[in-house]
Amino acid sequence: MESKSGVGVWFGPDDARNVGVVLPADAHTSKYEAELVAVTITIRAVPTDTPVLLMSKTSSVSTSMSKHLRIWEDKGWSASVSASAPCRSAEDLARTAITEGTGPTLPVDNSGAPAIVGAKLSTMTQKLAYQSIRARKKTLIRKGTGEIMGLVQEAVKISNGRTPQESSVWKSVRHRDFTCQFRDFLWRAMHRSIRVGHYWAHIPGYEDRATCKHCDEEESLQHILVGCKRTGQALIWELASNLWVMRTGTPLPKPIFRGILGCGMTLIEAESKKKPSGPNRLYRLLISESCYLIWKLRNESVISNGGAEPSTSEVKNRWIHTMNDRLETDCYLATHTSQKDRAGVPPALVLRTWHKTLLEGENLPKDWLREPRVLVGILANGSDTFSPPSSRRDRHS
Repeated sequence: MESKSGVGVWFGPDDARNVGVVLPADAHTSKYEAELVAVTITIRAVPTDTPVLLMSKTSSVSTSMSKHLRIWEDKGWSASVSASAPCRSAEDLARTAITEGTGPTLPVDNSGAPAIVGAKLSTMTQKLAYQSIRARKKTLIRKGTGEIMGLVQEAVKISNGRTPQESSVWKSVRHRDFTCQFRDFLWRAMHRSIRVGHYWAHIPGYEDRATCKHCDEEESLQHILVGCKRTGQALIWELASNLWVMRTGTPLPKPIFRGILGCGMTLIEAESKKKPSGPNRLYRLLISESCYLIWKLRNESVISNGGAEPSTSEVKNRWIHTMNDRLETDCYLATHTSQKDRAGVPPALVLRTWHKTLLEGENLPKDWLREPRVLVGILANGSDTFSPPSSRRDRHS
């Protein structure tokens, strides 16, 4: 069941003005805004010449009425709600609230005065005008984008127990744990703008590109990442699962298309802003790096190599190199950047992320971040050693 915000106004026993309302589902209101809606409903329900005493357990109402009211009016009420929500004032929310039970139809306006909207011309700036226009302009969502958004929200709801807002999904696409290449890939995947499958089906002379030559099925992005039998896809997910077992002792959940697109929001365990979860971060790294490697191998096979597939040894070596390169990057960012640097990663988080996944981890020092060669605990082709072709730490030294 989706949680909703609501407010209640009570004047006295059997008073016709008593009312309970449910706020719009898209309002994204907090307790702070809900109190302001209750105040708005109360004021609208009484004559303008009636003294009103407002009492609240928090300081939000008094602060809003005394300190913020003039600022909100000057800014066209754009500062009266959280930045992540649409520009809506308490008056707007009260007007669109759903009345429950007995009571007057909202909003009750005994004064007959129209609601004041907009901002003062004397305080209007180009920035405020642009923000106001954008907030009131209805953005049309492309059909393909809307379908993908629904799949991602469903996947995250199954994982986290609650449906994320669209703004949160788009924010997760730019997660700081993702590489720039994967962010671009994920953004295009969310918009269905990657040229695969159905994109070629209606282009004369290129219809054959819509079908996977290996499986004789539509070569959609979903097919490429989780369904294709071409050498590489299944092996890469198997390697990712093996590393996940080292860290958690449990197999990696079977990758599904919608789950891959929503991996930036998936929570394996609860975490807080002060102490991010190591398993959650490792999950994001495994899914994003493995997914993008599958995509690169497919492109190399179809575009560059004329359909020739890589060997299993090559696929395994490429995946191990990818994960070791990411490990090298983490070590560098943890030891060569300050905590105020946006690209920096706290050393403690790196330690929690790669815990139990390192080669000879029992023999490594407690702070192994400065070691010149720290590798993931999966070796290439059963060999005893594995060294990436180049070391990020060497490149930065």
